[in-house]
This record gives sequence, structure tokens and C-alpha cells, in this order.
Amino acid sequence: MPDAQRPYASPNAAWRGGARDYLGGAALAMGASFMGFDAAARDIGLSLAQSVATTAGMVFVPSQMVMADLARSGAGIVTLIVAVALVSLRLFPMSLALMPLLREGRTERLRFYAGGYVLATTAWAYAMKRCPTLPTDQRLGYFSGAAITNYVVILFSTAIGYQLADAMHPAVTAGLVLFAPLFFLLLFIADVVDRAGRVALATGAVLGPLLFLVDREWSIVATGLIGGTIAFAVHRAGERRGARDG
Repeated sequence: MPDAQRPYASPNAAWRGGARDYLGGAALAMGASFMGFDAAARDIGLSLAQSVATTAGMVFVPSQMVMADLARSGAGIVTLIVAVALVSLRLFPMSLALMPLLREGRTERLRFYAGGYVLATTAWAYAMKRCPTLPTDQRLGYFSGAAITNYVVILFSTAIGYQLADAMHPAVTAGLVLFAPLFFLLLFIADVVDRAGRVALATGAVLGPLLFLVDREWSIVATGLIGGTIAFAVHRAGERRGARDG
């Protein structure tokens, strides 16, 4: 994760700083995940160009894997569109949390739309960590540097992974897909400093496996709702306690 350092010399320098911060563990994790998708792309008959176009259009491995799984089962186009949209919906609250940090005066709306389109979990995590310490005129540049670098990395990774898919064992390609969520989890663990965050993490770690045994289809949603509600209650209790003590 980027450290809280002094501001950059200019918005362009902030852009380069975001790109440099991303070109490390995040680029490797995201690149590996998109290479893992290519085995599923080949399985449903996508060409190289179609696989890259899928990455360019979705920018989100979970959505692509859902699309591949449903296409393999013979689902219709409407079902595919709805399923991909629902899986991608988790990026919406992430965008709502990030965009107020990036707003600067009369920044063109198109730049925010473009930023929301290339949003990825890792670029979001980096921006949420670094942008609050930057002047407002450098925040969008920093995020854009990280997000656009991520976009380029995943496009190239998809193209390379497609060529290598036949040479990789299925277990390897399945494992590659998990690199990005595992990296994001490590970022979250490293950045947890408040009690609510620790409660959310602990609740998810305990409830996730238990609820999966009960109902694997709804376990993630249920874990998120329960864990998030408990963490929010802890956060509000801490705020009330702080207001009372203050």
C-alpha cells in the first residue's frame, strides 16, 4: 500500500505516482486473475479478440466468470446481462465512497464517468488510502494513474493468458483467478486500524464458512449483511461514546 507522504509537485506527478504505486503487487495480482479467466473463455469458445473485448467491457473478473459459467450452461442473453450487472453492483457503493474524495471544483463530469468505468478494487483501495492526504487537485490524477495502469495491465494479461491457457493445468488457472481477491483481502487487513473494521473482518471470517455450509448460494450476501450491520453498530456506538466523553 502507498504510504501517507507529502503531496506531489503537480497533478501530472500525482498521475505518475498512482501508476508507480500500482505497478507492484497489485499489478501482479490483477494480471494473474485475468490470465486465469482465459481458461473459462476458451471453454465457452471465445476467441482472443472476444476475450480481450470482454475484459475491456467488464473490467471485473467475477462478472466474467459468472458470464462464462452461465454461457456454459446455455443461459440466454438476458440472463447473462442481469447476472453480470448484479455481480458488478458491488462496485457502485465503492464508487460512491471514492468520488467525493476526487471532486475538485468544476471538474468535468465526463472525467468522473471515465474514472468510475475503470474502477477496480485494488485501484480503489490505493486511492482511498492515499487521496485523503493529497491536495484536491491531485487526487483525481493519482486515482487515474492507478486505475488506467490497471486497465492496461489486465488487457495485456488477458491476451497473454489466452495464449498460455492450453499449457496450464486447470488447477493452476483456477488458482490464478483467486489472486486478486486474496490481494485485496491482504490490503484490507493491513489497513484495518479501527474497531469497526476489525469487527467486520472477524465476523466475516467466522460467519462466512459457517453460512456456506448452510446455503452456499446466499452465504456471501448473508455474511456481508450481518457482518456489515454489526460493524456499523459498533462504529455508531463508538461515535456516541466519543461524543458523550467529549
